[in-house]
Amino acid sequence: MMGIEKLIDAAKKEDWETVDEQLPEVCEDPSVVSWAYNEGIKDDDGNIRDLAVSLLEKAPISESEFDDMRETVYGLMTSDLNKYVKFRAAFALAAHGVGSHKAEVEQLLHEAEKDNEIAKIARGYLAKVKKWLEIV
Repeated sequence: MMGIEKLIDAAKKEDWETVDEQLPEVCEDPSVVSWAYNEGIKDDDGNIRDLAVSLLEKAPISESEFDDMRETVYGLMTSDLNKYVKFRAAFALAAHGVGSHKAEVEQLLHEAEKDNEIAKIARGYLAKVKKWLEIV
C-alpha cells in the first residue's frame, strides 16, 4: 500500500492517475482521514487540499463524525480558490450528508457537471442529492 507521503507527492506532481488508483485503499486508514481533515485541507498547496478533501469524500466516515466536519467542508466548498477543491468539497458533502446546505451543494454540482474532468462524478452525486430533496 502506498503511504500518505507518496500520495501527497503524487498530488504535488498532479499525478491524479496514481492518486485515484491509491485513494480507495488509503482512505480506509483513520489516521489518513485525521491528516486530511486536520492538516491537508489547510495546506497552502491547492493540490494537497484537493487530495485531502478527496480523501474525506471517499473515506468511510460515520454520520456523527461527519457532523463535526460538515461546516468546515462547506467552508471549503464556498471559499476555496481552487475550483477542484470546491467541487470535491461538494462531493464530500453529497457523499456524507449535505445537512442544511442542499441548495448550495446542488448548485455547485451543476457547475461541476460542466467540467469534463469530473462531470460523470458530479452527475452521480446530483442524482443522490435529488433523492434527498425528494425525501425531505
